[in-house]
Amino acid sequence: MASQSATNVLAACKREAVFGTEESSGAGADRIRILDSPGLKLNRANIASNERRTDQLMNIGRLGGKSVTGSYTTEVNPGGEFDLFLEDLVRGTIGSLQEETTIDNGGAGVGTQVAKVSTPATPIYRSYTIEQYDTDIDQSETFIGCRLVSGAFSFQPGEMATCEWGFQGVDRNVKTTVQSPWYTSPTLTAGVPLIADDAVITYAGSPITTLTGVNLTVSTEAAGQPVIGSFVSPDIFMNMLTVSGDITAIREDLAALDDFDAETEFELKVVLQAPTAAPKLTFAFVCPRIKIMDIDAAFSGGDAAKVETRQFMGYAPAGQNNAIDLYTSTETPTLVV
Repeated sequence: MASQSATNVLAACKREAVFGTEESSGAGADRIRILDSPGLKLNRANIASNERRTDQLMNIGRLGGKSVTGSYTTEVNPGGEFDLFLEDLVRGTIGSLQEETTIDNGGAGVGTQVAKVSTPATPIYRSYTIEQYDTDIDQSETFIGCRLVSGAFSFQPGEMATCEWGFQGVDRNVKTTVQSPWYTSPTLTAGVPLIADDAVITYAGSPITTLTGVNLTVSTEAAGQPVIGSFVSPDIFMNMLTVSGDITAIREDLAALDDFDAETEFELKVVLQAPTAAPKLTFAFVCPRIKIMDIDAAFSGGDAAKVETRQFMGYAPAGQNNAIDLYTSTETPTLVV
């Protein structure tokens, strides 16, 4: 009997036409270009009897309602499932490719068309059937009714830019060898992942080169609802969206402390591009209105520069609804003409 190795696995996703209804097998799915990831798992509520038996033993327990939780970590690689997840992360719809002057700064973005998606006034919620295929044993699990509830981006020097995508779902099916893989030949993007080292970062209106890291999290409060008569929640109920993160920077002055005290609001912009001639593979985000919520820096210690951490929250500008704007060149960048 074959044994399953830890790395010879595949993950694929396909948007559901009807929430919680498993998408049909075959073509039409996108492969998720995963790094080491916990993946998805089915959880069952544990129901225990509280009877006080005279033998002081417990009655056998029961398994109750189902839920699916988990995450995949990918590198930042525009196109395919990455672009689908961007839409779902901010609960919007990606627009058409066009020249976007908002992200042009110091040459970044010039010559490349990008598609934009922002948090809309009316959220759009989608769901996925996601397959986890154990290649060695030729069997799959499919997780249904999976909604994307969070994305945690990390931009650090000397590392690939990454994002951890968090999901919640309602059920799981186990497939036989005959049924596996459930999705045959899922579409796979071919672009080279992006890094933060050559990114253009604009903080409070000016390009800055003394940031040592940026973390950004976009998340939606979400939960299933146990019901009588079914082990499966009727939906994953989506609620408030939050934009948060932190910036680490070499301390050059105490201006950030003044901004913190004064509750100063400003813009944060990060543009990542492949080191090629235009058109370039591009990913960018703009938080148009952020506020520092906390600042921390070790007073002394270490051999390198003194680094402070600025935690922030992102908000929509007054009278608007775009708490965050995301930009992608898609897998095949297009030249501005």
